[in-house]
Amino acid sequence: MFGLIRQTNFAEAVIIAKAAVEEIKRECFSSKTLKTLMCNQKFKTTKPNSVMAISSVNNEPIELSYNIASSNNGERCINIFSPTNEKLKFGNKTFSIKRTINGWKMKSGSMSSREETCKEQGIKGIGILEDKIQIAEALKMGIKSIPRLSVPDATLFHVRMGFLPKPELRRIRTQEHLQKILNSIKEYSSDLEDKHITPIIVCKRGIFGNKYYIDTNATQCLANIRAIKSRVGSDYSQARHLHMNSDFVDLELSGENLQKWKKLISGEGM
Repeated sequence: MFGLIRQTNFAEAVIIAKAAVEEIKRECFSSKTLKTLMCNQKFKTTKPNSVMAISSVNNEPIELSYNIASSNNGERCINIFSPTNEKLKFGNKTFSIKRTINGWKMKSGSMSSREETCKEQGIKGIGILEDKIQIAEALKMGIKSIPRLSVPDATLFHVRMGFLPKPELRRIRTQEHLQKILNSIKEYSSDLEDKHITPIIVCKRGIFGNKYYIDTNATQCLANIRAIKSRVGSDYSQARHLHMNSDFVDLELSGENLQKWKKLISGEGM
Protein backbone atom coordinates (compact mmCIF):
# COMPACT_ATOMS: atom_id res chain seq x y z
CA MET A 1 0.00 0.00 0.00
CA PHE A 2 2.95 2.33 0.52
CA GLY A 3 3.74 1.81 -3.17
CA LEU A 4 0.14 2.41 -4.19
CA ILE A 5 -0.11 5.77 -2.48
CA ARG A 6 2.88 7.06 -4.42
CA GLN A 7 1.11 6.31 -7.69
CA THR A 8 -2.25 7.94 -6.96
CA ASN A 9 -3.51 11.38 -6.07
CA PHE A 10 -5.26 12.22 -2.80
CA ALA A 11 -8.75 12.06 -4.32
CA GLU A 12 -8.18 8.43 -5.29
CA ALA A 13 -6.67 7.73 -1.86
CA VAL A 14 -9.93 8.92 -0.26
CA ILE A 15 -11.82 6.16 -2.13
CA ILE A 16 -9.33 3.55 -0.93
CA ALA A 17 -9.63 4.91 2.61
CA LYS A 18 -13.44 4.53 2.65
CA ALA A 19 -13.09 0.82 1.96
CA ALA A 20 -10.43 0.61 4.70
CA VAL A 21 -12.75 2.27 7.22
CA GLU A 22 -15.45 -0.27 6.36
CA GLU A 23 -12.90 -3.01 7.07
CA ILE A 24 -12.66 -1.70 10.63
CA LYS A 25 -16.43 -1.38 11.05
CA ARG A 26 -17.06 -4.94 9.86
CA GLU A 27 -15.20 -6.20 12.91
CA CYS A 28 -17.71 -4.54 15.26
CA PHE A 29 -19.88 -7.05 17.16
CA SER A 30 -18.36 -9.95 15.22
CA SER A 31 -17.20 -11.77 18.36
CA LYS A 32 -18.82 -15.21 18.73
CA THR A 33 -18.25 -15.06 22.48
CA LEU A 34 -20.06 -11.72 22.68
CA LYS A 35 -23.04 -13.17 20.80
CA THR A 36 -23.14 -16.19 23.11
CA LEU A 37 -23.03 -14.11 26.30
CA MET A 38 -25.47 -11.43 25.17
CA CYS A 39 -27.91 -13.27 22.89
CA ASN A 40 -28.18 -16.84 24.20
CA GLN A 41 -31.02 -17.09 26.72
CA LYS A 42 -29.07 -19.60 28.81
CA PHE A 43 -26.67 -16.81 29.74
CA LYS A 44 -29.34 -14.40 31.00
CA THR A 45 -29.69 -13.77 34.71
CA THR A 46 -32.07 -11.54 36.66
CA LYS A 47 -30.22 -11.87 39.95
CA PRO A 48 -28.69 -8.57 41.11
CA ASN A 49 -24.91 -8.26 40.86
CA SER A 50 -24.73 -11.52 38.93
CA VAL A 51 -23.38 -12.38 35.47
CA MET A 52 -22.98 -15.56 33.47
CA ALA A 53 -19.57 -16.55 32.10
CA ILE A 54 -18.84 -19.48 29.76
CA SER A 55 -17.40 -22.81 30.83
CA SER A 56 -14.33 -23.63 28.77
CA VAL A 57 -15.07 -27.31 29.45
CA ASN A 58 -18.62 -27.65 28.06
CA ASN A 59 -19.59 -24.07 26.97
CA GLU A 60 -22.36 -24.01 29.56
CA PRO A 61 -23.15 -20.96 31.75
CA ILE A 62 -21.24 -20.38 34.99
CA GLU A 63 -22.75 -17.91 37.42
CA LEU A 64 -20.41 -15.30 38.89
CA SER A 65 -20.88 -12.31 41.16
CA TYR A 66 -19.58 -8.77 40.82
CA ASN A 67 -19.43 -5.50 42.68
CA ILE A 68 -18.45 -1.95 41.77
CA ALA A 69 -16.24 -0.25 44.33
CA SER A 70 -16.25 3.55 44.21
CA SER A 71 -14.27 6.39 45.76
CA ASN A 72 -14.99 10.04 46.44
CA ASN A 73 -12.89 11.17 43.47
CA GLY A 74 -15.09 9.33 40.98
CA GLU A 75 -12.90 6.27 40.54
CA ARG A 76 -14.74 2.98 40.00
CA CYS A 77 -13.48 -0.59 40.06
CA ILE A 78 -15.46 -3.58 38.80
CA ASN A 79 -14.59 -6.86 40.49
CA ILE A 80 -15.86 -10.22 39.19
CA PHE A 81 -15.55 -13.13 41.58
CA SER A 82 -16.91 -16.49 42.67
CA PRO A 83 -20.35 -16.29 44.34
CA THR A 84 -19.13 -18.68 47.03
CA ASN A 85 -15.69 -17.16 47.57
CA GLU A 86 -15.22 -13.42 47.11
CA LYS A 87 -11.44 -13.83 47.29
CA LEU A 88 -11.50 -15.97 44.11
CA LYS A 89 -11.39 -13.13 41.59
CA PHE A 90 -11.57 -13.52 37.82
CA GLY A 91 -11.16 -9.95 36.64
CA ASN A 92 -11.20 -6.30 37.53
CA LYS A 93 -11.67 -3.13 35.53
CA THR A 94 -11.15 0.50 36.52
CA PHE A 95 -12.65 3.68 35.11
CA SER A 96 -13.87 7.02 36.43
CA ILE A 97 -17.04 9.08 36.17
CA LYS A 98 -17.02 12.82 36.75
CA ARG A 99 -19.60 15.57 36.48
CA THR A 100 -18.88 18.38 34.01
CA ILE A 101 -20.87 21.40 32.87
CA ASN A 102 -22.07 19.22 29.98
CA GLY A 103 -23.18 16.32 32.17
CA TRP A 104 -21.48 13.14 33.34
CA LYS A 105 -18.33 12.03 31.55
CA MET A 106 -16.50 8.73 31.71
CA LYS A 107 -12.72 8.33 31.56
CA SER A 108 -10.96 5.14 30.62
CA GLY A 109 -8.86 3.18 33.07
CA SER A 110 -7.51 -0.35 32.83
CA MET A 111 -8.97 -3.82 32.53
CA SER A 112 -7.60 -7.17 33.57
CA SER A 113 -8.86 -10.72 33.43
CA ARG A 114 -6.93 -12.98 35.77
CA GLU A 115 -5.91 -15.36 33.05
CA GLU A 116 -4.36 -18.09 35.17
CA THR A 117 -7.32 -18.16 37.55
CA CYS A 118 -9.78 -18.24 34.67
CA LYS A 119 -7.84 -21.07 33.04
CA GLU A 120 -7.68 -23.06 36.27
CA GLN A 121 -11.41 -22.61 36.92
CA GLY A 122 -12.40 -23.19 33.27
CA ILE A 123 -13.99 -19.78 32.68
CA LYS A 124 -14.22 -17.66 29.50
CA GLY A 125 -15.67 -14.25 28.60
CA ILE A 126 -14.53 -12.14 31.56
CA GLY A 127 -13.36 -9.18 29.45
CA ILE A 128 -16.74 -8.96 27.73
CA LEU A 129 -18.58 -9.14 31.05
CA GLU A 130 -16.42 -6.30 32.40
CA ASP A 131 -17.43 -4.25 29.36
CA LYS A 132 -21.10 -5.11 29.84
CA ILE A 133 -21.06 -3.90 33.45
CA GLN A 134 -19.18 -0.68 32.62
CA ILE A 135 -21.43 0.14 29.66
CA ALA A 136 -24.56 -0.51 31.75
CA GLU A 137 -23.24 2.01 34.32
CA ALA A 138 -22.63 4.57 31.58
CA LEU A 139 -26.13 4.14 30.16
CA LYS A 140 -27.70 4.60 33.62
CA MET A 141 -25.99 7.99 33.91
CA GLY A 142 -26.82 9.17 30.41
CA ILE A 143 -23.20 9.07 29.25
CA LYS A 144 -23.05 9.22 25.45
CA SER A 145 -19.41 8.37 24.82
CA ILE A 146 -17.19 5.78 26.52
CA PRO A 147 -13.48 6.36 25.84
CA ARG A 148 -10.87 3.63 25.70
CA LEU A 149 -7.12 3.79 25.18
CA SER A 150 -6.22 0.41 23.71
CA VAL A 151 -2.87 -1.31 23.95
CA PRO A 152 -1.81 -2.67 20.52
CA ASP A 153 -2.54 -6.34 21.28
CA ALA A 154 -6.11 -5.54 22.41
CA THR A 155 -7.12 -3.37 19.43
CA LEU A 156 -9.11 -6.10 17.69
CA PHE A 157 -10.87 -7.12 20.90
CA HIS A 158 -12.08 -3.59 21.63
CA VAL A 159 -13.20 -2.97 18.04
CA ARG A 160 -15.15 -6.24 18.14
CA MET A 161 -16.89 -4.83 21.21
CA GLY A 162 -18.04 -1.84 19.11
CA PHE A 163 -15.33 0.68 19.98
CA LEU A 164 -14.12 2.72 17.00
CA PRO A 165 -11.09 5.02 16.56
CA LYS A 166 -11.59 8.66 17.46
CA PRO A 167 -10.68 10.97 14.55
CA GLU A 168 -7.14 12.36 14.76
CA LEU A 169 -6.57 14.40 11.62
CA ARG A 170 -3.28 15.78 10.34
CA ARG A 171 -3.25 18.05 7.29
CA ILE A 172 -1.28 16.75 4.31
CA ARG A 173 -0.26 18.87 1.33
CA THR A 174 2.10 16.69 -0.69
CA GLN A 175 2.81 13.02 -1.30
CA GLU A 176 6.17 13.51 0.38
CA HIS A 177 4.50 14.90 3.51
CA LEU A 178 2.12 11.92 3.63
CA GLN A 179 4.99 9.48 3.19
CA LYS A 180 6.86 11.11 6.07
CA ILE A 181 3.85 10.55 8.36
CA LEU A 182 3.51 6.92 7.24
CA ASN A 183 7.21 6.34 7.84
CA SER A 184 6.78 7.78 11.35
CA ILE A 185 3.95 5.32 12.08
CA LYS A 186 6.16 2.49 10.92
CA GLU A 187 9.10 3.75 12.98
CA TYR A 188 7.12 3.60 16.23
CA SER A 189 5.38 0.34 15.27
CA SER A 190 8.20 -1.95 14.24
CA ASP A 191 5.99 -5.06 14.20
CA LEU A 192 3.82 -3.61 11.44
CA GLU A 193 4.54 -4.50 7.83
CA ASP A 194 3.86 -2.27 4.84
CA LYS A 195 0.92 -4.48 3.84
CA HIS A 196 -0.79 -3.70 7.16
CA ILE A 197 -0.81 0.08 6.62
CA THR A 198 -3.44 1.80 4.50
CA PRO A 199 -3.52 5.58 5.08
CA ILE A 200 -7.03 6.72 6.01
CA ILE A 201 -7.29 9.92 3.94
CA VAL A 202 -10.15 12.36 4.55
CA CYS A 203 -11.22 15.20 2.26
CA LYS A 204 -12.80 18.39 3.59
CA ARG A 205 -14.36 20.52 0.89
CA GLY A 206 -14.35 24.30 1.08
CA ILE A 207 -15.04 27.33 -1.07
CA PHE A 208 -11.31 27.73 -1.68
CA GLY A 209 -10.77 24.11 -2.66
CA ASN A 210 -10.33 20.73 -1.04
CA LYS A 211 -8.15 20.06 1.96
CA TYR A 212 -6.80 16.58 2.66
CA TYR A 213 -5.98 14.97 5.98
CA ILE A 214 -4.71 11.64 7.22
CA ASP A 215 -6.55 10.15 10.18
CA THR A 216 -3.51 8.79 11.98
CA ASN A 217 -5.56 7.12 14.72
CA ALA A 218 -7.77 5.16 12.29
CA THR A 219 -4.70 4.29 10.22
CA GLN A 220 -2.99 2.88 13.32
CA CYS A 221 -6.15 1.04 14.37
CA LEU A 222 -6.54 -0.79 11.06
CA ALA A 223 -2.83 -1.60 10.90
CA ASN A 224 -2.95 -3.14 14.41
CA ILE A 225 -6.02 -5.20 13.48
CA ARG A 226 -4.39 -6.55 10.33
CA ALA A 227 -1.16 -7.36 12.16
CA ILE A 228 -3.04 -9.23 14.89
CA LYS A 229 -5.10 -11.23 12.40
CA SER A 230 -2.06 -12.11 10.32
CA ARG A 231 -0.32 -13.48 13.41
CA VAL A 232 -3.08 -15.41 15.17
CA GLY A 233 -5.31 -16.42 12.26
CA SER A 234 -8.68 -17.66 13.51
CA ASP A 235 -7.44 -18.36 17.06
CA TYR A 236 -7.96 -14.88 18.47
CA SER A 237 -7.49 -16.16 22.03
CA GLN A 238 -3.74 -15.99 21.34
CA ALA A 239 -3.80 -12.23 20.62
CA ARG A 240 -3.22 -11.34 24.28
CA HIS A 241 0.14 -13.15 24.13
CA LEU A 242 1.49 -11.21 21.13
CA HIS A 243 3.19 -8.38 23.02
CA MET A 244 3.09 -6.55 19.70
CA ASN A 245 5.50 -3.65 19.24
CA SER A 246 3.07 -1.07 17.91
CA ASP A 247 1.33 2.10 19.04
CA PHE A 248 -1.75 2.59 21.22
CA VAL A 249 -5.12 3.49 19.69
CA ASP A 250 -7.62 6.01 21.07
CA LEU A 251 -11.10 4.47 20.81
CA GLU A 252 -14.64 5.32 21.86
CA LEU A 253 -18.03 3.65 22.06
CA SER A 254 -20.77 6.06 21.02
CA GLY A 255 -23.67 6.68 18.66
CA GLU A 256 -25.13 3.69 16.87
CA ASN A 257 -22.75 1.19 18.50
CA LEU A 258 -23.61 2.39 22.01
CA GLN A 259 -27.30 1.99 21.12
CA LYS A 260 -26.58 -1.58 19.99
CA TRP A 261 -25.11 -2.27 23.41
CA LYS A 262 -28.20 -0.75 25.03
CA LYS A 263 -30.34 -3.28 23.13
CA LEU A 264 -28.01 -6.14 24.06
CA ILE A 265 -28.12 -5.25 27.75
CA SER A 266 -31.91 -4.90 27.69
CA GLY A 267 -32.21 -8.32 26.09
CA GLU A 268 -33.31 -7.23 22.61
CA GLY A 269 -30.40 -9.02 20.89
CA MET A 270 -28.22 -7.94 17.97
